[in-house]
Amino acid sequence: MRYQLSKEKLEKELKTLKEKLYYMLDQKGYGISVSTHEIVGILEEEMREVWDALRENNNEELYKELLDVAVACLLGMASLKSEKMDW
Repeated sequence: MRYQLSKEKLEKELKTLKEKLYYMLDQKGYGISVSTHEIVGILEEEMREVWDALRENNNEELYKELLDVAVACLLGMASLKSEKMDW
């Protein structure tokens, strides 16, 4: 049987994700991705960084990169739902 996460731990990580999301938006602006290809390109770059951290066996860096992937996913999702993407 797998160990179970508590709701408190999940809520803590959701809070961290939200804080990182708004930090990134404050730094880079609230502009949407212009295409589905841009969304995937951003995710591919973030995933390369995940793999780098994994190969280095650096769990602290892996955590940070997973957080960046989650932010990129949320921004991609919001971009798609904006219905303002070029293609």
